[in-house]
Amino acid sequence: MTFRGKRLDELEVPDLHDLIGNVREGRTIDFKENLPGGTKADRKEFLADVSSFANGAGGHLVFGISEREGVASDFSWLEGNLDSAISRLESMIRDGVEPRLPSHEIELVESPDGVVLIVEIPRSWAGPHAVRAGTAYRFYSRNANGKYALDIPEVRAAFAVATTLQERLTDFRADRVAAIDAGQTPVRLAEGVRLVLHIIPFGSFETGSAFDLSDTYLPPVEPGSFSHRHTFEGVLTWYPTPEGATDTYSMGFRSGSVEAVAVFSRDQERTDLPTRIIERTLVEWTRAYSGWQRDLGVSPPLAIAVSLVDVEGCWLGMTEGIPRTAAPIDRPVLLIPPVVMEAFDEDIPSLLRAPIDTIWNAGGWPGSQNYGPAGQWRS
Repeated sequence: MTFRGKRLDELEVPDLHDLIGNVREGRTIDFKENLPGGTKADRKEFLADVSSFANGAGGHLVFGISEREGVASDFSWLEGNLDSAISRLESMIRDGVEPRLPSHEIELVESPDGVVLIVEIPRSWAGPHAVRAGTAYRFYSRNANGKYALDIPEVRAAFAVATTLQERLTDFRADRVAAIDAGQTPVRLAEGVRLVLHIIPFGSFETGSAFDLSDTYLPPVEPGSFSHRHTFEGVLTWYPTPEGATDTYSMGFRSGSVEAVAVFSRDQERTDLPTRIIERTLVEWTRAYSGWQRDLGVSPPLAIAVSLVDVEGCWLGMTEGIPRTAAPIDRPVLLIPPVVMEAFDEDIPSLLRAPIDTIWNAGGWPGSQNYGPAGQWRS
């Protein structure tokens, strides 16, 4: 999520001067002269603002700028112990909004005259979020006039949107894997086990969600000669072979989603999946393609979905230490439950631990053997 074309940690005082006299409060920004006080009413007002952004389009609370008739008018600069103030705001957000916000960010912009504090609240796809006051819950959202309380039909509609999103994510991934299983891929794939990674922005299913891909392509993540071109869906990168069938391709959709596929050959007698290579591939893909999405302007959260196609009868094992419970995978397709990337700076090996463990579980193992006792990934 950006603020006037910059990330929050890149903001400087001149960026704030651009707001004065030019930017009106509304759906995605709200100006506050002072930080919230210590009364129940102040707490409720702050949490209503925070949850309204999360339930709406996302946005920023800017403390230290006053407004006149809804337009940023002047700096009111904050002073005092702002570390303590940030801790108090964090505590209110953590304890006062249900369910908890998946992500938010607080940043200080300092000048010789004082400080402006900005709270960035991305649009949440884990809501709708409510403000808890005793035993009562209130839901808020935002429009061009600012925040407003949702009525009962609007609350029901908000829950329906969350359910529809989950269904669309599931359907998109299932349709793409079914097409790959049927050989309906943008370039012909070699025969073998297919490792599939989908990185799907939650916002990709919004009406009108499309990025201009005319001047971009997906970067290759493996050495060798590669080709790229535009397709009906977006952009495609692949590695041509003399045989005409590739063993790796990646495709970026106009919606901001990414699909990456790699093929591992099968043996007639017994196929042992190269687990370390699979894990390294998933980590490298996720790093590279989420970086491409970030540069494209995609906003988190992102669903990270791993699938394996044509794996029935394959083994996950090592030359020694194989447990008694090890067994061949018992189904042709593994649709691993997705995980959610809340921010682009997440630790990728840790994020992928759950889907990687699930792959090992399918072969009878208690979890990946490539993570250390403290959870560190042995790359």
